[in-house]
Amino acid sequence: MTQFTSNVEKQLALLELEEWRKRIKYIYSDTWEGTRTTMYNDERKIIEDIKSNTILEITASPHRRRTLIDMMSKQK
Repeated sequence: MTQFTSNVEKQLALLELEEWRKRIKYIYSDTWEGTRTTMYNDERKIIEDIKSNTILEITASPHRRRTLIDMMSKQK
């Protein structure tokens, strides 16, 4: 049974990373422009129009998995 321990630990770390990526880092509302920016822990951004509640822009995370794991471990 111990032959799969490293695989299980790796999968648990990946699951933890996915949960960490979904958490919100901050929300910024600009009432002058009428937008709301939501930044997640993996630094992906979603910009929404406040009045119509529509998504204007989605920016993907600029980081690779290894960098994200390092970022997550620093926050702990």
